[in-house]
Amino acid sequence: SIPRGYRPCEKSYRLLDRRSVLHDNHELNWMRSENWSDLQILTRGHVNQSIMKRRMLIVGAGAIGSLVTEQLMRSGCRHLNLIDGDDLSVGNLVRHTLSLSDVGMPKVSQLATRLNQVSPHAHVSGIVDFFPPKREEHAQIIKSCDVIFDCTGSDTVLHNLYDFAWLGIKVFISLSINLGAQRLYCFIA
Repeated sequence: SIPRGYRPCEKSYRLLDRRSVLHDNHELNWMRSENWSDLQILTRGHVNQSIMKRRMLIVGAGAIGSLVTEQLMRSGCRHLNLIDGDDLSVGNLVRHTLSLSDVGMPKVSQLATRLNQVSPHAHVSGIVDFFPPKREEHAQIIKSCDVIFDCTGSDTVLHNLYDFAWLGIKVFISLSINLGAQRLYCFIA
């Protein structure tokens, strides 16, 4: 509250600070701080600004999907949506970015939570469902995405991606690995 004799305006606030806090006999308590701006966090490298602004959909939050999502987010992409209906099992841990504490939980929920904790600028959300989603609100989120990554290695998902009622022009990227992880397959359209 403002003491008697001071008006509630910027000039009065400055005068009050000068008399009570910023006078020569008062010691300032300095605090350590860090710059958490997006530019500071990304000083060691990021993708092009036009890519950063795109809304991304990652279909499949398994081995490839978890790695792709993490690298996209850490390289500056901020609007990432994940869709996967599976829970994390112990057998997934050998190739997944999640940990033991996430076993038995939905992959997309746990992955979104973890990645949102990596950067204060991240907007990672998860849809616990298989593609195509059953709920219309989820379909609308998916239709708003500009770039679609298929990280499932599933022919059924590829057919469903083809049949889905997309809005506008999209970039499609399909990534999969063969049995034994000896080859990486990549298709972009």
